[in-house]
Amino acid sequence: MKKVKCFPPRWIRIACRLLVACGLAAALAGCNALTSNTGKMPFEGVENSCLVSVFLNATHVQGKRVWIQVDSVEMLSSDGSWVPVSTEKMEISTSDTTGYGQAFLGRTVVSPGTYTKIRLKIGKAALLKRDKKVLLFQKAPFKALVLTRPLKVKKGDSTCVFITWDVSRSIAVNATFQPSMSASPQGIPLLADLAYVACPDIDTVYLVRTDRNRVSGSIGVVGGPTYMEAFPDDNRLYVLASRQGNIKIIKPSTNQIIDTVQVPFA
Repeated sequence: MKKVKCFPPRWIRIACRLLVACGLAAALAGCNALTSNTGKMPFEGVENSCLVSVFLNATHVQGKRVWIQVDSVEMLSSDGSWVPVSTEKMEISTSDTTGYGQAFLGRTVVSPGTYTKIRLKIGKAALLKRDKKVLLFQKAPFKALVLTRPLKVKKGDSTCVFITWDVSRSIAVNATFQPSMSASPQGIPLLADLAYVACPDIDTVYLVRTDRNRVSGSIGVVGGPTYMEAFPDDNRLYVLASRQGNIKIIKPSTNQIIDTVQVPFA
């Protein structure tokens, strides 16, 4: 049977191979469909909305076993309103983040615009000693962080915010918990040691640092990204958007979609 080439062989390989990053189930927890922050409308992709994922990166742990209960996470929009990212209580300990030091805090659908702050409500904090919690005193449960630069999102975006938690500086000598944290939107990652994970239900491709096994950013890909192939030497990432039947061509050095190629039905 004669084979008909509908597009260059490279694109055929793109639609047939998937990059898989191992050990990312925890970091990418909830890589599936979600509801909007109102809890009423199902998520219908990023074509007409924006998606923000929030991660906590623990640093300077130095053997300290610290446990915190995060009651809520919110972001401040330019109109002065706080947008909920997560309203479910979650427990995080440095034991859980051992090795790679990253915890997923939540994601939410937001309106296009500018966001300048992120706020965590930490209900409780404790030291873990012999599997027992020794509660620490907190002066204030809320921690509002000004982003190192404003987060500007538009329709079709899927992006990340990273909260860096300095564990050692958060524990005072008088058994007081004073969270030392900073927050910043994702930047342009180094292309070395980078893997890509497709989450078609949320129109997102996550960027993962394989040397640290940490999420370092995300890209919004409308149409359900599935199969991918990266060509680092060409600075290109090809992503098959299954629902739309096309291939998105992404420039990893800028995280921008630079072209779309329609896949022939034949």
